[in-house]
Amino acid sequence: MKPILSHGLIWKVGDGLSINAWKDRWIPSLDSSFTLPPRPPECMSERVADFINPQTRQWNWSVVSAVWPPGILPKILSIPLKFQSHADRHIWAPHKSASYMVKSAYDLLWQLKNRDRNEFPLTKFIWKIKLPFKIRFFLWQCCKGLVPTSELLASKGFVVDSSCSLCNHGDDSQYHIFLQCPFARAIWLQQQLHALVNIQALSFSQCFQNVMKSLLSLSRHQTNDYIIRFGASLWWIWKCRNESRFDGSQPDTRRTLCSINALVLNV
Repeated sequence: MKPILSHGLIWKVGDGLSINAWKDRWIPSLDSSFTLPPRPPECMSERVADFINPQTRQWNWSVVSAVWPPGILPKILSIPLKFQSHADRHIWAPHKSASYMVKSAYDLLWQLKNRDRNEFPLTKFIWKIKLPFKIRFFLWQCCKGLVPTSELLASKGFVVDSSCSLCNHGDDSQYHIFLQCPFARAIWLQQQLHALVNIQALSFSQCFQNVMKSLLSLSRHQTNDYIIRFGASLWWIWKCRNESRFDGSQPDTRRTLCSINALVLNV
C-alpha cells in the first residue's frame, strides 16, 4: 500500500517551510509520475518558502520565473496561497475532499496498473532505429534525461560553466539546448519539425517522448524517415554544442543542416 500512498499524497502549500521544492510532490496539476527537474546550480532556493514573498503572501515572480521552466511556471503560479500563513500538510490528491478514501485508493491502483500495462516501450524502440550505435545511445540518454549537460553535471556535484556555449544567453541544460536556444530552433524550423518540438513541454525528456510517439502514429515509411531525421538533428545540435564548448567553434546553421542531411541519406 505504501507505493500507492506515495502516488496519492501531495503537499498542500502553507508556509512552504516543510516542502523541498525539487524533491517533494507539491504541484497538484502535475502527474504523479512526473519527475521535477534538478535544482539549477545557480539557484540557492531549496524550500517552497523561498519562492513566496512573506509580506504579500504571493508567489515571488522574479524568483520563480528565473529558475523554473516555462512548462511548470504557470502551474506553480496557479497554486493559491492564503494570506494567513499556516503549516504545510499532506492531502490525498485522488479525492476531491482531499481526505484519504479506500475506494479512491483502489481506483488509483487500477489507474497505475493500466498505465504500466499500456506504457509504450520507447527505450526498446530506440535501439532499433537505423542510426549508428553512438547516436542510438545518445537518443536513449535524451529519453531518460541523462544527456551530460552542465545542469546535470552540477546536480552531481561538479563545478562547471552553466552558460549555453551556442548562444551565450541561456543555460546549458537539455531544455534550453534542444528547445529554447535560437540555434536549435532554427534547425527545427528549417526542417519543418518545429510544430512537433513543443517548447512548452514540462521537460525536454517529456518533449522527446511526445515527439517520438507522435511520429510513430504516422505510416511506417513516414515514421522511419521522420524519426531518423529527428534523431540526426538532436545528435548534430549536441555535436555543435560540444564543438563550441570545447573547441571554441561558432555554430553554423547551414553547415549543420548539410551534415544532418548527409547523415540521413547515408543510413
